[in-house]
Amino acid sequence: MGNIIGLISIGFILMICFLVLYFLGTALAVIGSIVMSPLFWGIVVVIFAIRHFKRKNG
Repeated sequence: MGNIIGLISIGFILMICFLVLYFLGTALAVIGSIVMSPLFWGIVVVIFAIRHFKRKNG
């Protein structure tokens, strides 16, 4: 019985590790595609420009 419980726990741990890696990979892919898009950088530039002008004007 001990061997079966050990195998199940190892399988469960491996499954959790796989799910974590899968979600991390998906998140990285999504973040990567957002960072690579020109629209994202346009928004960033606009936000920084607005902040910069607000500081200059007081």
